[in-house]
Amino acid sequence: MTIQAKPLEPERFIPYGTVGQVLRPSGTRVEAAWFGEQGGHGRPLNLAYAGKAETPAPLRIGYLERHRLSAQLFVPVDLSRFLVVVCPSLVNGEPDLSRLAAFVARSQQAVCYGKGVWHAPMHLLDRPGSYMAARNCHSMRDDLELFELPEALEVAVPCDEP
Repeated sequence: MTIQAKPLEPERFIPYGTVGQVLRPSGTRVEAAWFGEQGGHGRPLNLAYAGKAETPAPLRIGYLERHRLSAQLFVPVDLSRFLVVVCPSLVNGEPDLSRLAAFVARSQQAVCYGKGVWHAPMHLLDRPGSYMAARNCHSMRDDLELFELPEALEVAVPCDEP
């Protein structure tokens, strides 16, 4: 199966979570309520700094993951574009593979997956880079659910500049 990645726009991402801007040219403070509203209920955050190599083309995804108990936030630190692959759940909780969606996020966009949203792991485009990841603090053992795809998902990513 192959899907086409589209530019990440906040309106398109509403069913899966929220998109925030990392950089503000005016230098004004921006509250990150769009992460806190995802349902932390006073739990501390688990914060991680990650560096990763770029994902080679063709881009293939073998599994999806979700965190049923917590939202998960990704904030670019030093990267170009990155891929966001998501899908809703079926009534039985498995991913609805017929509704997979792929988006290309720009370097100044932060992405927050809502609780329970199926998504692919982080895939960096164009060059290696680094990012911060945060989620409401639940043990990974209790909060991480993996789903192996019946066949690898290929994602066609536009080659335009970030």
